[in-house]
This record gives sequence, C-alpha cells and structure tokens, in this order.
Amino acid sequence: MLVVALAALGLAGCSESEGTGGNVLSRHRVWSLRKMTYPGGYCEKFPNGSGTFLSIADNDSTIFTCHWAPTGRFTSIMPQEKIHYTLINKGGGEYVYFHGGNPHPLQVVNDTTINVQTNGIVFTWSAEHGIDQRTLTEISVFLASADYGSGSGSDRYVFTQKEHELEDENHLQLLCITVLVAALAAGAFFLLRTYRNKRRMEAEVRRLQAERQDRPQLVAEALKNVEAEWLASDEYARLRKLIERGTLTPDDWAAMERQLNKVYPSFTHTLEGLYRMSQLEHRVCMLIKLRATPSEMAAVLNKEASTISTTRSRLYYKITGKKGGAKDWDEFVLEL
Repeated sequence: MLVVALAALGLAGCSESEGTGGNVLSRHRVWSLRKMTYPGGYCEKFPNGSGTFLSIADNDSTIFTCHWAPTGRFTSIMPQEKIHYTLINKGGGEYVYFHGGNPHPLQVVNDTTINVQTNGIVFTWSAEHGIDQRTLTEISVFLASADYGSGSGSDRYVFTQKEHELEDENHLQLLCITVLVAALAAGAFFLLRTYRNKRRMEAEVRRLQAERQDRPQLVAEALKNVEAEWLASDEYARLRKLIERGTLTPDDWAAMERQLNKVYPSFTHTLEGLYRMSQLEHRVCMLIKLRATPSEMAAVLNKEASTISTTRSRLYYKITGKKGGAKDWDEFVLEL
C-alpha cells in the first residue's frame, strides 16, 4: 500500500500536467513522507523512531523509493521499489495515477505538500530540501544499482557524516599538495631561469672584455677618435643642452638613442643582450654614455639622486655578479 502511494507521488512530481499544481510539483525531485491519516482519524507522523520514506525521481516515467533513516552521524538507506507509472491530470490540482493497472486519487495541497489516497489511507508528502546535492547523488547512484527483486532487505547502504568530512579533508589536503607542488615547480623554474640568465650575462661580459683586449691598436685608436670628434660636435652640444634643460620628450629620447648608435653601433644591442632592462635603467645607461652627471640624471629622470646611484650600483651587481659602486657601472658603460 505504501509502495502504491510512493508511486503516485512520483507520478505527480515527474509527469507533464496542466495547471499550476503540476508545474509546482515538477520543481521538486525529492519528497519525504510526513504522515499517514487512517479512516478512523488516527494519524501516524514521520519521521518516527525508524526514519521515513523518500521518493526520488529518476526521469519523467520512473522513480525510486527507499526507507531513509538518519541517526546522528550514520544514515541508512533501504531500497523499496523501482516504479514505472502513468498519470492523468484532471485539473485544479487533482490527478489520477495508474500503477499496476489500478487508479488512485492525488491532490496538490500547496507548493510543497501533496496528499495521496490509497485504500482509504491519506499519505501526506512534503518536498524534501534537507539533503545536500552530494548526498542525494550518492543515494541516487545506489538506488539505481540496487537489487529490487530479492525483497530481503539485505540490500542496504550505510554511510556516515564522518566519511563526508574525510572526503572534504582529503580534497583540501590534495588541493594544498597541488598548490605546494605548483609553487615548488614555479620556484624551481624561477631559480633555473635566474641561474641561466646569470650564466648568460657572465658569458656576455667575458666576451666584451675579450673583444676589447683583442682589439687591434689601430682600431681602438680609430674608435677613440670617432668618439672624441662626436663629443666636440654640434650634435653632441645640442644633446647636452637638452639634458641641461632638465626635461626630455619621447622624441628627444629617440633622437638621443639614434645618435648614440651612430657613434657606438652596438650600444643598444649590447645593453639588450646583457639584461632585460627597465626603461629607467636603459635611460640611465644612455645618460652615462652622454657624460651626464648624477644630478643631471636625477633632474632629467625626475628621480632622487640616491635612486639614480642605487640603480647604477644594482646594475653593476646584476651584470657582473660583483659588488661595486655607481662609478664602477659608469666605467663599464663607458667602455661599451
């Protein structure tokens, strides 16, 4: 008799219907038995000491029914029946369902309550919202694979809240481990890249030093003469006036770099090959090459003199790997 009532509930909740009642019921996948009212007026309420019954929709024509007994940290699920149904909507919240060839009346009380009458007994069901999605999925998977033919009641599933807590803890631990491994991998990659960049810069510095040492005397003297002529030229004087003015436009910086690369053809290329400099660092190097004083650099770049000094010292350490002062970097740049 209870199985028939469960079937009726599934029919109302899962079938297409006319009117507001059917639309409301179709929004609730899980229903729980709240009470059974007998013809003499006696009412048995649920859940009682042994739990209650659930009806869980599988699709538009099938429901699973089970006994649901949550007791503290343990929950027992016992399958009742897998039911296939047919439903007729009479309108006004009234239905007739067919299960096993027998018709039974069903009435929608409100948005979350339904009454099913079987053999004179009225079964009152309510939409169940107290089961979380993970638990509902777990129950549905179990019911879909349960043995409904044995009738022995031995096919029972018991799970505990502790299992869910352990799952959450395991997921958290896995997430932490994943983040830690990713951080270690990123750190190792950064260290490896830093090491390789340092080795590359050291090799480039050694190449430049060897190039200067192996440069023929005539070539070295010719380069010095070109530099001296340029430092005495009107073009250099014009650049110096721009520096002394204290402000440089983007066009001024571009013209300055073009002039430097005419006199020192590999200047920009060499700087880029040593280290990926910031705009500030690159412009400091250009001003050093133009023989600007630290105070002129600070004025042109709108920085404190201490910032300019620190930038030069850090560049020397980054490129050569040696401790040194701002003047050591100036000498290095002037030799490029």
